[in-house]
Amino acid sequence: MPEIITAIRNRAASAAAEPATEPASEPEPVPEPEPVKPEYDFSSVTSIQKIVNKDSRLDETYKPSDLVIADVTKDYDEYLRQEAADALKMMFDAAAADGTQLLLIDGYRSYSEQRSLYYTYLERYGSSTVATMDAHPGASEHQLGLAVDLGDLKRSCNLRSCFVDTSAYSWLKDNAWKYGWIERYPYGKTNITGINFSPWHYRYVGTDLARDLYESGLTLEEYTWK
Repeated sequence: MPEIITAIRNRAASAAAEPATEPASEPEPVPEPEPVKPEYDFSSVTSIQKIVNKDSRLDETYKPSDLVIADVTKDYDEYLRQEAADALKMMFDAAAADGTQLLLIDGYRSYSEQRSLYYTYLERYGSSTVATMDAHPGASEHQLGLAVDLGDLKRSCNLRSCFVDTSAYSWLKDNAWKYGWIERYPYGKTNITGINFSPWHYRYVGTDLARDLYESGLTLEEYTWK
C-alpha cells in the first residue's frame, strides 16, 4: 500500500511540474486588398479617355485608324471607332429592350468638316453664341470618333434642350454609363466645360471611367483636375 501511495504522489508531482498547455491562438485575419483603381490616359490621342476641349486640341491631320460604320438606328452612315461602335450597339439594344428607341444623329467628324460647320454656325449665330458650341475645329470630340449626338427615334426635340423631357434622355441619364458613355456637357457646367448644356452629346470613355464620373457627378475636366 505505501508503494501505491508513493506512486500516486510521484505522478501528481510530475503532472504539477509540467507546464500547462497554452490554447492554440487564432490566426490573425488577413485584410482583403483594396481594389486597384484603374489608371486613365487623358493625353494620348488614341486613348479612349483622351480629353479634348479648347485647351487641349487635336491636330488637323488626326483621323482614327479604326473607324467603322455604327450598326445602330441612324439616317445616314455614321462612323465611330470600333470599340465605341460596339458599346453603342449594346446600349441601343438595351434601350430597345426597355422600350426606348434611340437614334444616332452624328458620329465622327473630320477636322475639315468641323471647320466648315464652325463657319456655318458663325455666320448664322454670331461669335458670342458659337463660342460656347461644340463646333471649334480641333476642339471637338467628334474628331476622336468617340462622341455621338443622340436623339429620340420619334424625333421629338432632337438637338434641342427640350430633349431632356423625352423618355430617351431619361433612359440615357440612368443607363448610359453602364455602357461606357457619359453626358459630356451637363446642365450647369458650362463655366467648366466651355460648352453650353447639350443633353444629346455623349462621349465614350469606357465603363470604368464612366462609372467613376457617374458616381462622382464630375465632368471630365473636373475629374482630371482632381
